[in-house]
Formats: sequence, C-alpha cells, structure tokens
Amino acid sequence: MVNMETMNHSYLSKLRIISKIPEHGKLDTTHNDINIYYSSTFNWVLRKIQGDSKHNAVKYLTMLYREINTFSDQLMCNIVNEQDTVKKHKKLTMLASLTEKIKESLNGIRNLTGTYKDYLKVVSLLECLEQDIIIPQYKILKDFLPDKYCTETINNPLPSSLPLRTSTTPQLNQLKSGHDTLSKSY
Repeated sequence: MVNMETMNHSYLSKLRIISKIPEHGKLDTTHNDINIYYSSTFNWVLRKIQGDSKHNAVKYLTMLYREINTFSDQLMCNIVNEQDTVKKHKKLTMLASLTEKIKESLNGIRNLTGTYKDYLKVVSLLECLEQDIIIPQYKILKDFLPDKYCTETINNPLPSSLPLRTSTTPQLNQLKSGHDTLSKSY
C-alpha cells in the first residue's frame, strides 16, 4: 500500500502541474521531469540543447497518462478485492483524488493544444491524448467510484472540447477562401 500511495502522490503532483499550464504555456520535460516552461530566449536555447521539444512533451504526456491509466486500473482491481474496510476506504479516497486531478488536467492539455494550434500534428496528437486516453479513463473511474466519493469536481460535467480555431497558416486560409469562392459560385 505504501508503494501505491507513493505512486499516487507522484501522479497527483504531475497532474496538478499539467492542470496549471496557462494559455500559451508550454512544458519542459527535460530530465524526465515536468515543469511549466516560461518563454525566454535563454530557456528556449537551454531546452533545445537538452533535446526537449513540443514533440517530446507530447510523447512524455502520452506515456504519463498511459502509466496513470495502468495504475488506476490496478487500484480499481485492488479495491474490488480488498476485504478490509479501512484499507478499501483509503484506496477509494486515493482513486477519487486521482480522478479529480485527471479531470482538472484537461484544462492544461487544452491550453497546450491552443499553444500549438499552428502545428497540426502536435494538435492532433494532443486531441488524441485527450479523446482516446484521458477522457475514456476518466469516465471509467467516475463510473467506478461510489457516489459518496464523487466530489463536486467529479460530478460537474466535463468541459466541452476546444472550439475549432481559425488557422493562421496561409495555406489553410487560402484553401478556406478558395472553398468559399467555389461555394458562392454555385
């Protein structure tokens, strides 16, 4: 149980950091750690020298959420098999905290998506992370938790996905305007 508590604490800490990524914020994942990156020439050069990039940040996040999903699956299994009511309560409390922080971290993931709106591959990978890994696991956890463990944060509906943004890339804008011209001619 101590090892599970240590792992849970580590995941909760990382999810809290992710949830605090501001609009236009970035992540620094150097040294297999996670920090909010503040833009400056010095920080950018330092990140590049250490091999960090937006692509590495997305890979790091994908691996992290997959680890969290595996951990939460194991925790659910342990809860189902736990006979001791005190230990079961403690594990359910851990799972509720994890569920809450997973949900709150979506804000940071969506802010990253906005940050990289001009990098379609990165946006697609972040959208896949959100829609294929984070949200499905969140829903499983929410359904698993007894009502008395579901906090207000868990009970509130998930915020809707980010609206489609107008692209600032010239090629896409040109395609859109060409499509509008064609539509008007019919």
